Amino acid sequence: PAAAPPRKVLEINRLEAPSRELFETEYLDRNRPVVITGVADKWPAMETWSVEYLKSVAGDSEVTVHFREDADFGHWYRVQEEREDQRLPFGEVLDLLDGDPGDRRYYMTEHSLRQVSPALVGDVDVSRYVDLEEPWEPLLFVGYDSCMPAHIHGSTEAFLCQLRAEKSITLYSPEQYHRLYPRKWYQKSPLFSELDGRAIQSDTVDLGEHPKFEHAVPYRFTLRPGEILFIPVHWWHVTSVPGFHLSVTFFWKAKFGNWTFPVPGVQMCAREALHQVKRGARFVSGRRHAAASHG
Repeated sequence: PAAAPPRKVLEINRLEAPSRELFETEYLDRNRPVVITGVADKWPAMETWSVEYLKSVAGDSEVTVHFREDADFGHWYRVQEEREDQRLPFGEVLDLLDGDPGDRRYYMTEHSLRQVSPALVGDVDVSRYVDLEEPWEPLLFVGYDSCMPAHIHGSTEAFLCQLRAEKSITLYSPEQYHRLYPRKWYQKSPLFSELDGRAIQSDTVDLGEHPKFEHAVPYRFTLRPGEILFIPVHWWHVTSVPGFHLSVTFFWKAKFGNWTFPVPGVQMCAREALHQVKRGARFVSGRRHAAASHG
């Protein structure tokens, strides 16, 4: 039989050190992803952040690292009840992940860079494009042969800044929301897809089980060290690296006008309302418990 035609793939824009005005008007405000070059490659982090340097600065810092015996971190993210974390010295984590081979059972994600070491925070800087206010700060990702499962950011924009190793990226626009088989908005981990991230990356998703995915059209590209990817709010993304890698991500609150409606924007509003109800219920329960204790 004739081979299936190749899947259509879109090409992402790449800009050399664009101005803030250009970034905001053409990409941030229009909810379009872009790869920015010529900025992060000049950061001190690109020059100094070797494994040995990081160990000398922050090797004794206690950090939280995720653990899965089968290295299936898609499962770790989707099934909260089975999550396992470990507290280890950062230097030990680096030794585990930068080994020959690295230990792919460990994955350090979304870890406050300031908690690793305040001395490292000044080595990465996106103030050229966004004014961050507390509690927003750089988050550190370190792994080996890892794959972040397909997910969206419910209410935030993001800069993914690659520092070590090349990262394979697949993006899908919010208009393709249902083709990625999202979890229900009222479930735990609602921002994740039911599809396996590695299957998306290798183009081996079972279309008999997930037929809508056949019509999903991706952006697929490589993010190189010293490059920054702007991930707009509500864009599906999968990232993977075969070896040892290191990156930082900056998040900030998206303007409501950049949300995509009716989906996933409506679901995200419903999700936030549900969180407010749960927080209110916990507050009332706590007040009642305190009153009973003093009664």
